[in-house]
Amino acid sequence: MVVAAGLVAAAIPTSGVHAVWVACAIGCGSKAIAWLNSSGFWVVCRAGGLTEREALSTFTPLSGVVAILGLAVTLAGAWLWPGV
Repeated sequence: MVVAAGLVAAAIPTSGVHAVWVACAIGCGSKAIAWLNSSGFWVVCRAGGLTEREALSTFTPLSGVVAILGLAVTLAGAWLWPGV
């Protein structure tokens, strides 16, 4: 997420897209895949009483769905309210 923000930071003023929508898109993209090296994965795994296999088969696809829905909401928001 930090690398993506740094890469697109210089392009935001010339793109015509408000920085809020770019930040939302970067945030949604950073949550697309939960894997074993993600702290959020382990919080869900341990707090939910799941094994690693159960968490991978449930939480990882769910985080992908959340990322896609978040991107859809971000695109709709940028289309409906471009200037925020």
